[in-house]
Amino acid sequence: MRFRNRASGFLISGYAGGSVLAAEVYKWVVPSLGWRWMFWIGVLPVLVALWVRKSLPEAGDWDAEAGEGTAGARAGDGTEAGDAATAGTASRRSARVGRPNPFRPLFSNRRRSAANCLLAAVATVALFVVFTPLGGGLTWPLALAAAACLCAFAVQLGGRRSWLLYLALMVTVFCAFLYSWPIQSLLPTYLKTELGYGAGQVADVMYYAGFGTMCGCWLAGFVGDRFGTRRAYALSLTASLAFVFPVFAVQDSVVGLGVLLFGLLALSQGISGILPKYIAGHFPVETRAASLGFVYNVGALGGAVAPVLGARLAEGLTLAQSLAFLTSGLTAVVILLVGLNVPNRLNRLIDRHRTEDHLASTSAATAETTATSATTTTAETATTTTSTTTSTNSPATGTTSAAESASAPESGPAPEPGPRERKGG
Repeated sequence: MRFRNRASGFLISGYAGGSVLAAEVYKWVVPSLGWRWMFWIGVLPVLVALWVRKSLPEAGDWDAEAGEGTAGARAGDGTEAGDAATAGTASRRSARVGRPNPFRPLFSNRRRSAANCLLAAVATVALFVVFTPLGGGLTWPLALAAAACLCAFAVQLGGRRSWLLYLALMVTVFCAFLYSWPIQSLLPTYLKTELGYGAGQVADVMYYAGFGTMCGCWLAGFVGDRFGTRRAYALSLTASLAFVFPVFAVQDSVVGLGVLLFGLLALSQGISGILPKYIAGHFPVETRAASLGFVYNVGALGGAVAPVLGARLAEGLTLAQSLAFLTSGLTAVVILLVGLNVPNRLNRLIDRHRTEDHLASTSAATAETTATSATTTTAETATTTTSTTTSTNSPATGTTSAAESASAPESGPAPEPGPRERKGG
């Protein structure tokens, strides 16, 4: 529990580390081979992902709580050889029943399954058309249709007690991507078109930016563990606002711009290193991975909308102005949503008894279980010791009687017989 923010921060810092590496590869690859080769090189880390998938162990709390059915199934394998086939079938069936299925609400019956498959098809087609020239003048209607489909999924997955929480977290993540991705995606364009930087200068500035994000992720983990996740998030974003407009005011100094970008991204995008931990705390163990994946990746569509929105704003403003206004405005929105605990506050309107931080409650329960187990083990050990001692001193064993008989002559000389005893002898 004490290191979860740090673990989250170091995990997400890998993304920033990849950005630093990409910035160095950029100045060697793009001038000679073109920008498409950057995407081909980006396929290589998939091999690492396959190795991680094979080697990474399962989370302990999931295995303890959600994996009980599977553990029970494995326990049934210790049958006699003649029943091995039957036991194996029962084990697999029990494993299927015991494992949680967080997407069961979407496919609880045939009618709902068909309706949700149709919604998924509509959302897929709408999103594809929105981000291609096929959309034309239908961009907003199609975007609203896709959003409605995704919200329908969120309501079903959340159920009567959590649907509002799902929607609020989706909006929070959407805004978090909206404030961060305009700079991530349009910064190279801004440097080349408005500042006239060459490929080498762009690579240098992007190096400062990526390194700032990576250091910010590390710092965010320690600050989050020290002061709490929500407080660290809000305070870091508030401090980042001091860097936004100065970044777009510097034009002639690559070093000065790099230093300002380092500070901005360390505070604004580096704090996103603890965003997965922040979201995960809202969900119980059995649905945590699926809920986190759904909420985070639906909200990540904000990263796809951000460049389009920034370019659209740049039609009436300069690109620097549009990026500055998008970044500062949406950062303020995320400060309010996270700092004021809006998702949980909204969900308490429909569920007053919901646990606000499942990670904390799980850790407390695990600690309590460990303490109880240790106490029970100690008590059992003491009972066993007492039983052994009692058994050793029991007449039934004959040990004490034999010891007393053996030690009787050693206890001292026998008393002298009385006169009557000598006469009778």
